[in-house]
Amino acid sequence: MRKKATLKRSNLNSRSYLRHNLDSYSLQMSRIFQRKEKKQQGTENLEPIEGPEVVSPSSRNVEPELSQECQPTASQTKSPKPPSDSNERSKAIELDNHANEMVQQLLLFTKEISEATELLSPLKSACSLLIRGLQGAQIAQDNLIAWKDLCEDLSLHLSELERYRDALDGEPVAADKDCLEAIEAYIRVIVEAIEKARYALQSKTSFLQNLQNAGMAQSGKEELEYERVRISNAWQVYRVAMNRVISHKVDKIAKNLLEFEDSQLVETSLRNVRDNYGFVGSGFSMAYGERIEVCEEGTRVDILAAIREWAVDRNTQQQIFWLNDAAGTGKSTICATLAKEWLTHGHLAGRFFFSPNSATTQTTKEFCRAVAEDIAVNQPMLATMIEDAVKVTPLDRRAWFDVQLRQLVIEPLQKLKSDGCVFLVVDALDNCIAMEERMELLEGLLRYLPSIRHLRIFLTSRPLQDIADALVGSPFIHGSDIQLLNVNSSYHHDINIYVEKRLTRVPTISSEHREMIISRSGGLFLFAATICRMLERGRHRSEVLKVLSGMNTTDKLERRMDILYLSALKQAQVDKEADKMMMGVLSLIIIAYQPLSINTLSKFLPDNVYVNDFVQDLGGVLKDGNPDRPIKVLHPTFREFLLSNEDRANGFLVNALSSSGAMAIACIDTLERILDEDMFQLDKSGSLAVRNSDIVDIDKVINTRTSPADRYASAFWAHHVAASDVTPGLWLKVLRFLTLRFLNWVELMSWRGSIETCIEGLSRLYARSRKEISNEENDLTSRRSLVIRYARQFVTRHQTLITDSALQTYSIALFFTPHRSPLLTSFRQRYSYRLPRIITSYVSEWGSWTTIGAHSAQIYQLLFSPNGSHLVSAAGDGLVQLWNGATGGRVGKPFQGKPDHRLKDTSECRFSADGTRLSFLREREELHVRFAQTGEPIIRPLQSHRLYALTPTMKQLFSVNGSSVNRRDIGRDASSSQHIGTLPEGFEAKKITLCPYSRYIVCLGHFKDASDVMNVFIWEVDPFKQIFTYQLSKLKSNPFYTSIDFSPDGFQFAIWQEYLSILYLYSFRTGRLAQVGEQWDHYNHVMFSAQSQHLACASRDSGNIIIRESETAKTVSTLPTDNRDEVICLSFSSDGKRLASVSKGRIFRIWAFLSGDLLQTKNIEYPARIDLVALSPGWDQLAIASADNQIHLFDLQEESENATSSVPGPENDTLGTVKLKKHPRYAILGASFVDSLVGIRDEITGIHLWDTSTGKTYARLSTPSYVSHLAFSPDGQMVATLCTTSVINIWNVQSLDVIEDWLDIFLGMDTDKGRLFFSSDSRLLGAHHSGHALLWDIQEREKVWFYADVREEEEWHFRLYALSSDNRKVAGVIRANQLMAWNLDLYPDRALTGSIDDYYDSIGSFSPTDSSLLAISMPRRLELWRVGEELQLIVKLTIPNYISNQLSFSFDGRYVAYGPFCWDIRISPSTPIRYSSDSRPPSFSKRGLNTHAFLSYQDGWIYSSFPPGPLLPIPTELRSIDLDKNWYISDERVIFLVRRGVPISIDCTLARNK
Repeated sequence: MRKKATLKRSNLNSRSYLRHNLDSYSLQMSRIFQRKEKKQQGTENLEPIEGPEVVSPSSRNVEPELSQECQPTASQTKSPKPPSDSNERSKAIELDNHANEMVQQLLLFTKEISEATELLSPLKSACSLLIRGLQGAQIAQDNLIAWKDLCEDLSLHLSELERYRDALDGEPVAADKDCLEAIEAYIRVIVEAIEKARYALQSKTSFLQNLQNAGMAQSGKEELEYERVRISNAWQVYRVAMNRVISHKVDKIAKNLLEFEDSQLVETSLRNVRDNYGFVGSGFSMAYGERIEVCEEGTRVDILAAIREWAVDRNTQQQIFWLNDAAGTGKSTICATLAKEWLTHGHLAGRFFFSPNSATTQTTKEFCRAVAEDIAVNQPMLATMIEDAVKVTPLDRRAWFDVQLRQLVIEPLQKLKSDGCVFLVVDALDNCIAMEERMELLEGLLRYLPSIRHLRIFLTSRPLQDIADALVGSPFIHGSDIQLLNVNSSYHHDINIYVEKRLTRVPTISSEHREMIISRSGGLFLFAATICRMLERGRHRSEVLKVLSGMNTTDKLERRMDILYLSALKQAQVDKEADKMMMGVLSLIIIAYQPLSINTLSKFLPDNVYVNDFVQDLGGVLKDGNPDRPIKVLHPTFREFLLSNEDRANGFLVNALSSSGAMAIACIDTLERILDEDMFQLDKSGSLAVRNSDIVDIDKVINTRTSPADRYASAFWAHHVAASDVTPGLWLKVLRFLTLRFLNWVELMSWRGSIETCIEGLSRLYARSRKEISNEENDLTSRRSLVIRYARQFVTRHQTLITDSALQTYSIALFFTPHRSPLLTSFRQRYSYRLPRIITSYVSEWGSWTTIGAHSAQIYQLLFSPNGSHLVSAAGDGLVQLWNGATGGRVGKPFQGKPDHRLKDTSECRFSADGTRLSFLREREELHVRFAQTGEPIIRPLQSHRLYALTPTMKQLFSVNGSSVNRRDIGRDASSSQHIGTLPEGFEAKKITLCPYSRYIVCLGHFKDASDVMNVFIWEVDPFKQIFTYQLSKLKSNPFYTSIDFSPDGFQFAIWQEYLSILYLYSFRTGRLAQVGEQWDHYNHVMFSAQSQHLACASRDSGNIIIRESETAKTVSTLPTDNRDEVICLSFSSDGKRLASVSKGRIFRIWAFLSGDLLQTKNIEYPARIDLVALSPGWDQLAIASADNQIHLFDLQEESENATSSVPGPENDTLGTVKLKKHPRYAILGASFVDSLVGIRDEITGIHLWDTSTGKTYARLSTPSYVSHLAFSPDGQMVATLCTTSVINIWNVQSLDVIEDWLDIFLGMDTDKGRLFFSSDSRLLGAHHSGHALLWDIQEREKVWFYADVREEEEWHFRLYALSSDNRKVAGVIRANQLMAWNLDLYPDRALTGSIDDYYDSIGSFSPTDSSLLAISMPRRLELWRVGEELQLIVKLTIPNYISNQLSFSFDGRYVAYGPFCWDIRISPSTPIRYSSDSRPPSFSKRGLNTHAFLSYQDGWIYSSFPPGPLLPIPTELRSIDLDKNWYISDERVIFLVRRGVPISIDCTLARNK
């Protein structure tokens, strides 16, 4: 009964009731104020103030027993006596004030609503009223939990009201009756609640005092809870009404946006609209199918009846109705009809209409959010839950789709309490362009459906094979056998009704004509809709009817549609000149890569071509409207008709080749008018580099300053050239464009985030130029091909850098290009002022291959997908990157894991059998599964799956965890993992593999009591049982070098270990395991043929390839290679007749392997060592991972070109170079702060002094052994070296004479980790090793100080690194994390000690003006110490984790700096202040001892501290995992070693002052 009363009371909305209560409140308040005035005058024992009875909000039209419960008592109808407690008295007075004020405001608010013509003003008033209500609730709460909950509710409501107010501000929105009534009812309920609180506080037995009585307290809480329910119900009613208002406003904006042809602009703008208007009303009108017509009344009766019957059947287990049929049969119309019907009756959960006419509706990227927002509006009780879920759920498509689907759609619907079913409508799933996304959506829905029995899904699509494979046979599917296109069905009746309604009022169309249309349609709605559209437009009706009457009813529907299209085209004809123009317009519409608007087409055509007129004339087959909206072909069959052949098109054939050429010319002309360097004037950062991510609203800038025609031309000009019959004139235009505007175009594409499109276009263009050469090779065609090749290589090689920073196209990227390039030389001259000053002998080879990128550590895996469309690379830098297998463009963002040099053991990148999915294992045993097409994750990383096997489709996972064998579906939660079996006791699994048909599991491992012996187990999966086991005594117990390869038919597998001579071959047919191999035959590659009949084994020793029969292991043939050339890659052809091999000698061979004949040989012209190769399945592409960790693509179909270019230093090509041999111990050991010399360790016994200003080798110092350290004196006159054989040499830098040669100081001690340094006056040399240290007076040739620790434990090894300016204080550290210092004036033999956090990577420095002040840096901390009679810590400063070789004080001692960080210590060293400015501290500007560069290196960029920000990037090909350890800063120069030990010097002075 209470629930019924609550419902009735919450629905009282009459204005008479409101007015009556407001009058009562006003009179009551006036008497309360009289009483207050008497009380203030000292009158005591006030009599109660009598007043009219206040009608309770719940007392009208409610049963007596219920009204008595909520109606005020007799004492409450009179004014209560004042409370005895002073606190409650003050609360009552204050609440009186609030209540009276709210009453007065409510009177005005009611009047305002009654007169409102727009929503904004009432909304602002509602916010003010709610603020007063919230204050009143806070006054009344007095620690009562229920009141606190109410306060929190009102606070949330207030923030939502303010959001609505902000959303409507700035643009008037017409008053909505439902919305005004809802907000009025909501505010009224709040006022009533506050009024009840006022009575409670003034009551003799006050509401708060009643809490002392348990029963009364419970009653009070129930009353408060009742008020909360009333307020919540009123709020939900208002919220739904307001959401619909905002949704309508936003959808109006979105409808205009969705008409533009630029999909990137549309998507960006829609996202901005959603951000501006918050959660509700996000502009999904296209996704909600609001423009799709519904079925005409009386049509589709049978199919609609069948669907409705399914919808009300509560006993059916078939929760999905799948309506599938051909295009044009009216599926979307049926879908729109049912969605509207279910929405009207409150049964619609959500909807999504896929469509090719919008970027939003072509993918599942916005599916979950669109459906969730629709659910929130249609089922308001779920709105709060969905909004909360949106806040914590990542909404970008890179987030796991399964997470979005579960949190935004499934979980809210699981919580929905519904008496009947609710419906999710998904239309035209086939319009989702990515097959993997379609499968992901269907798999998710099928997975979660059993948990939501009240959810039904209505799904439509064309009968695509992948959709059918996923749905046919599922117990959840209904309706899959229904066909809409059936000539003998009742759908002729439906078309009859449709035609009658469309054409009844059209003049000159008789009933006979309509009957003729119906009979000619053959049950195809597309035919009927097209003919109706042509007749409704009012032109040439008689001609259309004449054509219709001449149709033969026995003709196929395709033939009838052709006749209809031909009629529409002939209607638009005027004269020959106009006809030519019309075909020009039509041709561009047909061949465009995305729909174009009338205005955009007009910019691509001459001024005398009236595009709008032609489009309107073709309105029967084209869908247009606004000049800024994209022109859409009504149906794909019209495009097929125009592109077919001359006989079928009958004079209207569109020549795609010539049309593409015309479009290409128009695009290039458009770009030449707009392109320029820094075309958006964004380079305003002074000395700092501009990165794309630093520009706020870059998409808005692009869309404001470029037109849709500009953006289309930039994206597709190269595509159109490649698709055309390229004439000599067009080729000349292309060459001119590339020569003059190539870099400007690349800049624009970088700003747009479309470098992949850029690479795709250039790749197509290059392939077309190579085709021309194959037909006719001459100097012109060869030069043209070379120019395009360099353009493609430039973008592909630097794609990572250019994607990060568009303006670096003219700087670092341009610098690292060949000087003699036929394309880029002129750009180097034109933009020379942008080129940084870099000195290097690094050679960047630009051969005929394409360098697509690089890793900063060794590449451990390189793999093509089974269809060859993608390539994946994984390396020790923690990156797993997907590449386009044909063009080399990056696919998606790389997965960045923790750098791990052991990745070779753990990466295991694999593609699914169809090439659509990619899996890889990373640190912490995380298994990742991603889409190969986009690189986006399918599921969250699965933990603890080091031992796993995936099915060929990657939809199921088998794993071993301890002794348990488990199975789970990919996409389900971890809790859904199913235990299927147990390993034998004591057996430790090391590797598992699944056979191609998922029937058997092969497991390798060993028993704990015999860990040196490998065992193999074979289990049948379903049911899980062991069928075979064997002890592999010949194999080493090392699973990381052991491979298990299955034959394609799944009946055999081979077990072998890299570089061992034994191979085991097992056959499921015979159940036997055979041992194959000879003692001298060590294998490094094994592979089954496509038909599983043969096995190829590559021998490391002989270089031969041995072909065996897979069943008998009998040798069939031996394929020899020259000079024992080791084969590192094998691949069988799909027909099983040929075999391809790639060897370390860089030779690609194709064999007829049965006969042993060598069919083809091709030398891979790459000059460096090859580590890994991958061969595409079609043998057209070869991917190579070189020794310097770069990835190159070779086109095996292309003839080799001898055109290798290099990139030397900028001044000339004959600079002296440092030619360092490859050795793992090369390093920069030190740099001079006076001149430009850097000391670089070479080989084992040499030091190069390299001049960073010229790039020449200044001198080479010969040393007797490996040099562990080097130091330059502060005055630049000396350089000292320390060798591991205890030899310390001091050299004169000018004369290169040896000043000192000591052989006995550290005699017999290992000085591999020793260090040297000079005193500030260059008089003393400090040296240390292990537990020994000394100071040597160079002039006096004697020891000044010596320290030796006799303890041999490594933690006591000492490192000396700081000497005070007066040469009287020494500091160093030991490995036990202890700081040690000596005051040579006071205690030369006693060490002062203190504790530090980190021994490693710590350095120290004394202040030049205060010899007792010592600074010590560690990776995360800087500490200042005082060295006096004791060692005293002054201050600890926390800094980011950073390692630098620079720690120094300014020459006046006012500042201390470590790497890029600086502190002001002028006030006191104990209170350092972080220095922040655009200019460096002036006292650091003096050259010499105190020079500090304030530069840092991180994530491939050199950063400046003053001003703060990025200066220059390092090209990807030059980065190394150890770059942070192999770089040095000298003054304003950054010197580092890249691969092959080559030094590079970057002068950052010019970068700062550009």
